Amino acid sequence: MGNANVWEPSTTPSDPTCCDTNAAAIAVLESSITAIEGNTINISSAIGGISAPESYTVGAGKDYETLSAALLAHGARKPLVDTDGTFTPATPPITLVCDANFLIEEQIHVTGGMDLSHITITSANDIILVDRASLTLSYEPLGEGTDFYPAFFFDNGSKSPIFKVLLTLNDATTYVLNYTMILAAGGSLVQFYDIGSLGTRTYGVADCGNYGIYLVGSFLIGRRLLLDDCFTSLVANRGSVADLKATSLTDTAGGNNGIGVILYHGSYACLDDVIINNRTYAVRAERGSKFTSYNGDFLDCTTYAIELDECSIADIDSPTVSTSGTTGRGIKVTGNSQATIRSATIDNCTDANGALIVTNGGRVYLGGASSLDNASGIAINVAYGGEISIDGGSVSITGATTTAVHASFGATVQAYNLTASGTTADFHINYASIMKLTSCTGGLTADPTYTVQAANAINASGHGIIYDF
Repeated sequence: MGNANVWEPSTTPSDPTCCDTNAAAIAVLESSITAIEGNTINISSAIGGISAPESYTVGAGKDYETLSAALLAHGARKPLVDTDGTFTPATPPITLVCDANFLIEEQIHVTGGMDLSHITITSANDIILVDRASLTLSYEPLGEGTDFYPAFFFDNGSKSPIFKVLLTLNDATTYVLNYTMILAAGGSLVQFYDIGSLGTRTYGVADCGNYGIYLVGSFLIGRRLLLDDCFTSLVANRGSVADLKATSLTDTAGGNNGIGVILYHGSYACLDDVIINNRTYAVRAERGSKFTSYNGDFLDCTTYAIELDECSIADIDSPTVSTSGTTGRGIKVTGNSQATIRSATIDNCTDANGALIVTNGGRVYLGGASSLDNASGIAINVAYGGEISIDGGSVSITGATTTAVHASFGATVQAYNLTASGTTADFHINYASIMKLTSCTGGLTADPTYTVQAANAINASGHGIIYDF
């Protein structure tokens, strides 16, 4: 049976003896949420002040039997502040060390602005299991009738502990709608990182059944994070912000299921040094969302490695988009979205429609030392009012099995100093499109006819080009 433990700020330290998994106090706390929320409660740093690092064990026969007991005991405590404004101690004030493969048989709900960021959760073998059968209570932060069943739920401006552990569902053999490892709403903060040096990614979420982390108007900080075998690794919705560094979002079990990162409704993600592979999408941004990425690997994705739709924006520097198997697609920018792509490697994509697709009013700048090689079809396909500007001094387009650069249905291509080669055509234009090619190398074809002109792009047949090889 699931058990939801709910905490809010209080003016006195919690009594650790009351924190049994089935404590009657939980019902009291839960029933008083409505009365407490909305009030401004100041927690004095002098109450249960932490002057030196403290460590407690969690498990059978340990300092605390349950994780909720430990959090409730130390949640209202705070590090003491020195006169210069720095915290004492500088190291993590409270560390909770769970037994190896510790099993959480409860749902933990932190609300009302409760700040648990002074607590770090670890385990003896870096793994905490979540009992799937205990995820019985649902929460609905979207207001759309969508119920979530989270292991951890942070809302109303709460701050999570620092998770330095891998959270794993103990039974993830079957996909279950809206099972969620971590749900955050209402301006809450989730923190998931290894404070130490860069190394193997061992902390995060795995085998979660559906969503790894779902943000609703909230924030995520992830460093050296692993999100593995989640149907959807990370969702950021309603203006949420995710800051990920050196993070891996993978599908180790195979099957290319789900999405790595999806952004909705004006959300933002910073994805630096990330690896996202074996997904349907690595990153999908829509409805005015934005992401930036430096040195990301987006590999072996079956629908698109990256897709921007509905007025979304991306700034992508030094990405690798590639496939090593028989399926794998590149980048699509559509629905009046915009992307700046620099120093990209887009190789071996199998979508005949294009390794880089710009359509339906999408706009792209492509530059830097970028390469689009060995596309199984078109390398760059611009259509239906899409626009692309290519600074071709260091851009390489080779090995496309049909066309290197294709413009159709009112598209615009501007390229400078670009060398492009395709088996069928280097540059191809049709249906009232425009190509402005300056100091470019390659042959030109058109369907059904075209006229080479120096200026004034549209000719009598409705096909046009500004053409200067």
